Amino acid sequence: MNICTFETTSRGSKTLQTEGPQSYRTWLKNLTSLRPLQKETLEEYLRHFDYINENIKRIDGRIEELATAQRYKEKVERLMSLKGIGTYTALSLIAEISDFRRFASPTQFMSYLGLVPSEHSNGQKRHTGGITKAGNGRLRRLLIEAAWHYRSYMPSKRLLERKRVVDPHISEYADRAGRRLSRRFQHLLFAGKPSQKVSTAVDRELSGFIWGLMREQTA
Repeated sequence: MNICTFETTSRGSKTLQTEGPQSYRTWLKNLTSLRPLQKETLEEYLRHFDYINENIKRIDGRIEELATAQRYKEKVERLMSLKGIGTYTALSLIAEISDFRRFASPTQFMSYLGLVPSEHSNGQKRHTGGITKAGNGRLRRLLIEAAWHYRSYMPSKRLLERKRVVDPHISEYADRAGRRLSRRFQHLLFAGKPSQKVSTAVDRELSGFIWGLMREQTA
């Protein structure tokens, strides 16, 4: 019996949607209407779930620990002043790029991420298409996820706390970026652009703000 069949019950679906996976796990664990083999199958799935969950917690804890190391701390705090960028994304940017001085301009950084439009020219006409998707796909995907946070710009309590640990000019820069990216997101949506294209366009501008932040071009 496939465990996915349990998700079709109204009670299980409601628990998953409103209370989260841990509450859903408890609901599954307490099911009493199962035959012995079904119960055994369910318990095997739950043991696998617990194993994966514990590994995720352990790795997340290690990532948070690394972020406070002297070699990363200041850069991580800078990046996390931007909405949508958490510890994992900040450390990924630092580890994979190392020195942002290798990019002389925001456009070079965007190109590295594969976020610039592709181009097709025949000598007479120049045509642009979708983004090239060349370069570092992992960072591109992380930043596209970050871009979705700019559907609105209302800094959360957690973001405000992160902004307090950076210099005032960095905090102001992050605020300008947030307001600009949120306006851009809403403008493109109201213009009828598909949401995926909107997030990609906002991601491209977000990468420019990241470049400015890490190159200390925050004026």
